[in-house]
Amino acid sequence: MEKTEEKESFADFIRSNDPLNLICVLRSEDAQTAAMIICLLPPEKAALVFQGLPKEMQSEIAVEIVKGKTVLESALEMVAADIKEKIKVLAKSPRVELGGVDFAVDMLNRMYAKDERHFMAAIKDQVPDLADQVNKKLFVFEDIVLLDDRSIQKVLREVDNIELAKALKGVDNEVCDKFFRNMSKRCADMLKEDLEFMGPIKSATRDEAQARINGVVRRLEDCGEIVIARFGECEYL
Repeated sequence: MEKTEEKESFADFIRSNDPLNLICVLRSEDAQTAAMIICLLPPEKAALVFQGLPKEMQSEIAVEIVKGKTVLESALEMVAADIKEKIKVLAKSPRVELGGVDFAVDMLNRMYAKDERHFMAAIKDQVPDLADQVNKKLFVFEDIVLLDDRSIQKVLREVDNIELAKALKGVDNEVCDKFFRNMSKRCADMLKEDLEFMGPIKSATRDEAQARINGVVRRLEDCGEIVIARFGECEYL
């Protein structure tokens, strides 16, 4: 009876654990042990743990799982003691957050354009959702000051004054002046009037307008129509 309770207690312990802890521990185990632990989990959690293990382990573990087996209770108890101890040690260890979308964006903004394209191509292929997040943050509206005058003029051809006025509402004078300098005096005066008489707008409205203009900038860069000057890039004549 005591052995059954120990077995059930271990199963509950495994089921209640963070899948990341299980993945970290099982990476250093053999396929038979890993399969045994995975089989104690509910299917949803079992799938998460399995997918987090190295590809070279997955093949062997998959075979062990699908074959199924009956194990001695004593064998399970031996595995239980070892696995529980490893997970407890791991759970006490502080974690350090590394990388992430914001770090990737900061790093990309300091890369040469060709290296940035290589980086983005890799993550678009492997993690498209995260690639979209990076892409949205990679060029923010205030970065418009990085564009040369010719590029600003190309952007202006694709954006109407009302959209631009919404995007410029409340932003730094440096950004506004970048646009004003690249418009005719008449258009610049009209835009200034639009900004003056527009009144307060919701920040979400401004953000949407800025996002659409950012999209224009990214599209023109992708087509080779404009170049965004980035950290460390040299200009060649």
